[in-house]
Amino acid sequence: MIKFSKSIVSFKKLSEKDLLAICCGHSNDVGPNIKRIRVSKGLKRNTLADMLHISLSTLSRYEEGSRIPNLDTLIDLADIFEADLKEIVYKN
Repeated sequence: MIKFSKSIVSFKKLSEKDLLAICCGHSNDVGPNIKRIRVSKGLKRNTLADMLHISLSTLSRYEEGSRIPNLDTLIDLADIFEADLKEIVYKN
């Protein structure tokens, strides 16, 4: 039996509008939310970058909002943060 992570299950609940916002990079809240959640979890940037198998500069660009993570990375972030994808994508 295949077990799906909490974030994959929540991903299935996203509307078409939600998915377009993520895929097309229209959510201005992603970067600040990644930083806010990372800090609240007590994770350092380099630790999170290592956990995601990305460079520190890539994570910095995500947090600054100059780059939007792809869907796979968003799902990984949700798993690491034990958060719902909407918490990462939308303003809280």
